This record gives sequence, structure tokens and C-alpha cells, in this order.
Amino acid sequence: MGSLDRRRNVRRFLFLEGLVFLVAALLHADVFIDGYEHVQARIAESVLASVLLIGLVLSQLRPTWTRVTGIAAQGFALFGTLIGMFTISAGVGPRTCSMSYINSALLLCCRGD
Repeated sequence: MGSLDRRRNVRRFLFLEGLVFLVAALLHADVFIDGYEHVQARIAESVLASVLLIGLVLSQLRPTWTRVTGIAAQGFALFGTLIGMFTISAGVGPRTCSMSYINSALLLCCRGD
């Protein structure tokens, strides 16, 4: 696989992960389904989506930074997701079954490739 293909894959991951976190933030804003509003989760997921999308923009502006930017943005998103899961297990966040599935999906999304 050439370096252009690798860069393209990193950018795809950053875009898709940013989109997933954006959808999760909108879910916690009660945009799609009522009953899942959670202000702190919405803020955290918005920040993580922003970091991933900023990483995408940086990888476009500076193609040589693609790998480092991808690792940094995905690492930050993974760390934030782990903190979110810890707060849920500690009883701070919402403890519904669907939220556990969503957080597990976010964690899988952040695993990178």
C-alpha cells in the first residue's frame, strides 16, 4: 500500500469518526430521539468530533502530518471515550442499555487501524 493510500485511509477514518461523534452529540441533544439528553456528554462528544475533524483538515493542509495528526486525534478521542465510559461505570452518566451500546460503538470506532 502506497503512502497516498495510507493517507486516504487515515482521512477516511478521521472523517467517519468525527461524523460518529457528531451524531452522538446530536443524540445527546435530543435531536433524533427524545429522552437521551445529557449536556455533559453532548459537550464531550462535540469536543471529540471537533478534534477529529480538525485533524482531518490538518491532514489535508499538511499531507506530511497525516500520520501524526491521525494518531493524535484518534488517541485523544480514545482517551475521551474511555473517560466517558469510566464516568458511566462510576454512576455519573446515563446508565441505559442503549447508552452502553453507543459508548461501546464509539470505543470500537476509536480503535484505529
